[in-house]
Amino acid sequence: MTPAPAGAPLPTRRRTGALAIAGAGVCFGTTFALTRRALVGVGPAPFLAVRFSLAALLLAPLALRRPSSPGVLRDGVAAGLALLAGYLLQTWGLTSVTGPVSAFETNLLVVIVPLLSALVLRRRPSTASLLGAGLATVGLWLLTGGVTGFGLGDGLTVGCAVAFAANIVVLGRVAPRHDPLRLTAVQLAVVAGGAWLVAGAAALDPGVASSLGSGTHPLGSGGFAFGAGALVAVGATAVLGSMVAYGLQTWGQRRVEPSRTAILLLAEPVTAALVGLVLGDTLSPTGLAGAGVILVAIVLSELGSDRARPPEPDPGTSSGTGAGARPCSPG
Repeated sequence: MTPAPAGAPLPTRRRTGALAIAGAGVCFGTTFALTRRALVGVGPAPFLAVRFSLAALLLAPLALRRPSSPGVLRDGVAAGLALLAGYLLQTWGLTSVTGPVSAFETNLLVVIVPLLSALVLRRRPSTASLLGAGLATVGLWLLTGGVTGFGLGDGLTVGCAVAFAANIVVLGRVAPRHDPLRLTAVQLAVVAGGAWLVAGAAALDPGVASSLGSGTHPLGSGGFAFGAGALVAVGATAVLGSMVAYGLQTWGQRRVEPSRTAILLLAEPVTAALVGLVLGDTLSPTGLAGAGVILVAIVLSELGSDRARPPEPDPGTSSGTGAGARPCSPG
């Protein structure tokens, strides 16, 4: 994406950032069906390891040409560890909960992000973001049919929502300080390395695999039986769902606060539902209504956000930490 000129008005810069994040949500949503179909003969951890390794390798030549900045490795590792935890918990949870329940529980991050932002960043979310988050939660409930029970898989998936929310909050603090391609490359490499550790430990010790969940494909097992469909899914998710999507999200969070980011990323479940319709999956009238409510929540967040936020410096011209960021406290 071509960045807005440094001298562009703040609303213009925020809108370009919002478009980037919404685009990331669309990319995430288009890969959901591919990932679900790929986990046949391939374990979740092996799939994540190959997917994120390919994404990191493809992005590395571009990232290495970009300017470096102090602390990019440290900040990328912090954001990447949260992302790694989210993906591992989500895939483990999917061994015992249905896709719709997982989608609802994962996207509870729209509620968690404002709370984490208030606690960690001491940044009060705008009224528009809070109203949008509440409305989006209602929409997600309608879209997925709600939650009928709570077990181990539900707990793991809620934990995944906390981890993904932490990734958004960390990026909200550190993204303005670094080149987005370099920061994204570090995150992808961290997820790849962590997934390889889990997959390798399970392959070397069957006891580890049996302790990492149960079902057809526990987290650490399932093997590396990549058929043609799985290879296509790896390529598509590596490029579209990892390299492009996280590049857009990281770039967009240079201009958009975490609470608003969480709302915009709700383009993911809406896109996933539409892709499911194309592939023959059914969506009830209630689900369609939920998708509409989510879109209204996104519009509400967009209409109110520019008026709610005070002026802030341009991330491309400010010194030090950039827009929306504060220097890290010692220790």
